[in-house]
Amino acid sequence: MSQKVIKKIALLVFEKAKKELSNPTKNAICNHISEALDKNPDIKGSVDAKTIKRVYEKFIEGKERGNPTEVTTNYLIQYLGYRNYSDFIDKSTNSLEKIDAVKDEIKTPKKKVFKKITLIISTVFVLIIVFIFSFFGRVHITSEQDKEIVVFVINKDNQTELGRLTKKNQYQFNTWLSKGKTELYYYSLEEQDGKEYPGAEIIEVLPFWKSMAPVILSKI
Repeated sequence: MSQKVIKKIALLVFEKAKKELSNPTKNAICNHISEALDKNPDIKGSVDAKTIKRVYEKFIEGKERGNPTEVTTNYLIQYLGYRNYSDFIDKSTNSLEKIDAVKDEIKTPKKKVFKKITLIISTVFVLIIVFIFSFFGRVHITSEQDKEIVVFVINKDNQTELGRLTKKNQYQFNTWLSKGKTELYYYSLEEQDGKEYPGAEIIEVLPFWKSMAPVILSKI
């Protein structure tokens, strides 16, 4: 018997057992096959569940296990309803053609588990991002003046530039700020009248999921 055909036999055996069980775990499948062989009056002898489990681990889980003996393989063939290996080869052309589909179906639970894990990780990642960004709001700053203006905030005496309103960006830009009240300061690069902060605005920054009106800077 070639290993390729033995593998195909194993796939058909475990697929059949899976369909006959409501909860087809590895142990349940192996015990079910052993019991079915033992209870069948037309089959002389049986295979213990441990032996079947080694076949399952080799061909379904891909673990390093020895090939099943000819005796074990013939019992598995009889579980499928054939007398022996020759009878299986003669009558199972359709079954062999369907092997690839069976193999994919057996692997489906692993794919489903992988998809579930991926979905859970993606969901957690999105929730973390939403949580982080819930403390921030997206602010659109613009000006009706044809002046190049520098906009910044002051935190603990540290001045942080948010952006510049220039002709190139059509005197507007977007930035992220902590939600709540924020003081914006700005000045024109073209004109300095001696004031430390010629322009200032107090705005209420809303969480990013709420719509916020554009901030139009007062003239300076």
